[in-house]
Amino acid sequence: MSVEEKALVERTLEGDQDAFGALVEKYQGAVYGLAVHLTGRYSEAEDIAQEVFLTSYKSLSKLKDRAKYGSWVRGITCRLCKNWLRKEEKRRKDQMQADADEMSTFDSKLLVVPKSFERELEVAETHKAVQEAIASLPEKYQLPVTLRYLQELSYQEIARFMGVSVGTVRGILYRANKLLREELGEFKERGTAASWHHANT
Repeated sequence: MSVEEKALVERTLEGDQDAFGALVEKYQGAVYGLAVHLTGRYSEAEDIAQEVFLTSYKSLSKLKDRAKYGSWVRGITCRLCKNWLRKEEKRRKDQMQADADEMSTFDSKLLVVPKSFERELEVAETHKAVQEAIASLPEKYQLPVTLRYLQELSYQEIARFMGVSVGTVRGILYRANKLLREELGEFKERGTAASWHHANT
């Protein structure tokens, strides 16, 4: 697999756009999953993932070991997520101050919630429950679980992206699965954790 990856990198550096497209296709799920794991935001993770691949394309000539694009792009993802988190923290503080100022003159009114919003809220609550369940796991379990159950990556894809063996991935997911069954038991019974259950069967 590393031989194939090295060939794709070299072809990209020679100007083959299809080769870079193959690299993106191979790692887009893992990059997005890692971004979701680090930021906790789905829509923002999509933007970060796009920036990751754009950055990797522009900086590809700096990759010394061309057979390790996966681990290299993982590092770029972590860096960009850290940058986003710093900016988000500042934005949140500014918003809190703005909200505090607005509350001093706020007049509460009856809020009518449309059905479409109720459905979006239900989906958001499910995502939140899944994220909270994953966050309750030991840290070393969290990323593999995110990649497997939310992004539905194979054991081989997770192992390649994380730079560990397939056996290590299987062991982590086996232990994490027991904890997730307890955390997501209620949602699983209601069918709202179907994607997690499907990925585990």
